[in-house]
Amino acid sequence: MMIGSQLRLLRPLGTGGMGSVWVAEHLGLKMPVAVKFLREQYLGYPQAIARLRREAAAAARIRSPHVVQIFDLQVTDDGVPYIVMELLEGESLEEHLDRNGPLSLETTAEIVRQVGAAVAKAHDLGIVHRDIKPDNVFLVETERELFVKVLDFGVALDLAERCDRLTVTGAVVGTPHFMSPEQMIGGETIGPASAVWTLGVVAYRCLTDSLPYDGDSVAAIAIAVDRGPPSPPSAIVPAIPGPVDDWMMVALEPNPSGRFPDARAMLVAFEEALAIARGDRARVPTIRDVDVMPPVTTERRVRFVSEAPTLPAIRPRRNRWRRRGLAASVVAVGLVAAAWMGGSTSSSEAAPAAAATAAMTLPPPTPLPSPPPPPRITAEPATVPAAAQPPSSSSTATAIPAAQPPPPPFSVRRVRRDLGF
Repeated sequence: MMIGSQLRLLRPLGTGGMGSVWVAEHLGLKMPVAVKFLREQYLGYPQAIARLRREAAAAARIRSPHVVQIFDLQVTDDGVPYIVMELLEGESLEEHLDRNGPLSLETTAEIVRQVGAAVAKAHDLGIVHRDIKPDNVFLVETERELFVKVLDFGVALDLAERCDRLTVTGAVVGTPHFMSPEQMIGGETIGPASAVWTLGVVAYRCLTDSLPYDGDSVAAIAIAVDRGPPSPPSAIVPAIPGPVDDWMMVALEPNPSGRFPDARAMLVAFEEALAIARGDRARVPTIRDVDVMPPVTTERRVRFVSEAPTLPAIRPRRNRWRRRGLAASVVAVGLVAAAWMGGSTSSSEAAPAAAATAAMTLPPPTPLPSPPPPPRITAEPATVPAAAQPPSSSSTATAIPAAQPPPPPFSVRRVRRDLGF
């Protein structure tokens, strides 16, 4: 079947909540591509058509090797909009974790670097991905040991106007287990720090094969966040060094002002944590990916542990932003969204404006003078009540013995596909 004069559809690849994807041959480029069509039942929704177009535009603007490449955006003779994008070979991070379990610190670090590079490049352009999760992180099969692409930038939200005209007011956008607290309640504080939280949850999942907060609904997860900080990764995998624990606790700070301000600052702090864990405090952290600009400074100081191998217990700050109203707000938002969707809670069956995957547009960043070298991250003792400490590993999860065989060589299962329906 031909679409226009250049695309020959070969076979269906998959179907999601709003789109269907086909493998096609691009006759002009003489290469296989993926073609994503808006599903027929959504053709009568202007919001759905606008979302598809803005998804393509957001991904095309970023121009990062770690973002799926967009070749074209067109409409068929029958009025069906579609996106032509690169066809990826590999598997999603979710599939890889399901098959292999937790990843080594080295592999997790490489995934964080590459996903963070894509997210940081998006932040430079005023775009925040609101649905970073293992399903949207694709491990591409290449000659390199590991290469990552971020999928599905979804809807672009104009924060300058503080309004998403493509999303019903009060609707929750994102995947519950990876949503930041401010996303859960749809607050106006959604921004680059929200992506820091979601990337932190992805890193936690990679290291431990578990989630920092669990629950069967957004409200249940919000209640878990209200109860206190999660167990540090080392409570589940003892081999994880203390500096990485501390970095994780900052990324998962419920108060967005207490997190790393954006992906770039998060990556710089991550490299510093790894350097401290190796005992190489003199190393200046650098971001190897060409997508990432020089780091910005931050007033936030992370309590990294500097004396190894004895690692003191993690004592995170008391969360001043957490409040009993978080879970109540989430329940209220859920009722509004459920009413708008006619009672459906499935993102794949909901009307287009309630789709779970989206991105948002921030106002262009204000040009700044050349930043000074990154500050030395110092240890700062924290005084907190005992109740604010995370529960012991014996009460939260079964600890993995410290003496473990080395992880198997990293390998990606070859699957020709494109995700992010």
